[in-house]
Amino acid sequence: MGHIISVVNNKGGVGKTLTTCNLADALGKKKKKVLVVDIDSQCNTSLILLPKNTQIRKSLFEIIESNSKINSLNGFIYATKYNNVFVLPNITDTANLEPDLITNAPESFFKLRSLLRDYAINNYDFTIIDCPPNMGSFVLCALYASDFVIVPVKAGSAFSVEGLIRATKLIEEVRKKATQI
Repeated sequence: MGHIISVVNNKGGVGKTLTTCNLADALGKKKKKVLVVDIDSQCNTSLILLPKNTQIRKSLFEIIESNSKINSLNGFIYATKYNNVFVLPNITDTANLEPDLITNAPESFFKLRSLLRDYAINNYDFTIIDCPPNMGSFVLCALYASDFVIVPVKAGSAFSVEGLIRATKLIEEVRKKATQI
């Protein structure tokens, strides 16, 4: 049975993307099958993991978009440069979907979960979701889909610790609401 892990912090520059990519590579080297979901519209995880010149035909954008009728992740998962590591990539246009997610809440916050969860658990040992540096709609989508959360903290950074505190509060709120559903 696979596990889904979100990597979050309200602060940028604390190593969320590097933690995601390095953890995925390390698990892949241990012969674990890993799916990485790039939910950050900066798309750095997609750029790091995908071979150069990869044509992204299907991405997280089509999954999150409110009028999409996606029933399967077939065609959305790409092989990466790393053994046993696969990615559901993102494109920068996804940032424009935030107002749509808010307008269609709370159903929109569960869209990723409904499509990803069973697929990931049945096909991968680990799924790691790289999140944007905020506590917004995309992070909510990731948290509702996750079993565990990693909150990277930059040593000596008071802002990073504040991000940890905010993330912990949001994680607790999501956990409580998820048990009510």
